[in-house]
Amino acid sequence: MTGKLSFIDGNTHTMRLVAKKDSKVLMLHKNAFEELVEKEPMLTYHIKRSILRYSHTMQRKINAKYLEMHRMVQNQ
Repeated sequence: MTGKLSFIDGNTHTMRLVAKKDSKVLMLHKNAFEELVEKEPMLTYHIKRSILRYSHTMQRKINAKYLEMHRMVQNQ
C-alpha cells in the first residue's frame, strides 16, 4: 500500500513508484477510503501499524547516519 500518509496529512505524494513487472493497481479515493474505514475498523489499525513500521525504519536510518557523521567529526 502506498500513499497512506497523504490520506492522513493531506499533503501530496513525495515518492513515485515504478513496477518491475506487469501489475494491477487499485486506486482508492479518500471518500471511498473513509467509508471503508467506517465499515472495517481494523483497517485503521493495520494502516497505523504500517505507518509506524515505515517511520521506525526511517528513524533508524537517520540515527545511523547521525552516528556516522558524529564519529567522523570526532575523529578529525
